[in-house]
Amino acid sequence: MNLSHKTTLLALATIATISCKESRPEAGTATKASVPEPVPVEDVAHMECSESGAEMESVTTCLFRNTSIQTVYIKTTADKNIAESQWMLQKLPVRDTLISVNEGSLIDLEYSVSADSITINASHQGGITTISIVKSAKGAVRTITSSAD
Repeated sequence: MNLSHKTTLLALATIATISCKESRPEAGTATKASVPEPVPVEDVAHMECSESGAEMESVTTCLFRNTSIQTVYIKTTADKNIAESQWMLQKLPVRDTLISVNEGSLIDLEYSVSADSITINASHQGGITTISIVKSAKGAVRTITSSAD
């Protein structure tokens, strides 16, 4: 290998090292992986939500237009903003089911299934969260009610 080849290789190695250092985030800064991904526009356009509540209760109701109960259930299990989602069954059960969890404050999940709806009661120490998904003429309606004891 002659001197010009060695010089070229050294220059390329230096450029690669500088590029790697510039693309690496500094300690304590957010990276693309740590920033939550935005909801795709088509999902937002097909979902309408409202919130209400009383003293010890909050209710969030969302209409998912032109969507099935099964699709809304899958979206619910993937939604990390819903605390119980990590313990929900990956597939929608076909019959009533009780799952004992006993993790953190979550005691169990009780599924009530019918042809046109599913209700999941998540019993917590100190309260209950009810997730209801009901078929409607416009799609499916998901209601999440959180109540304290």
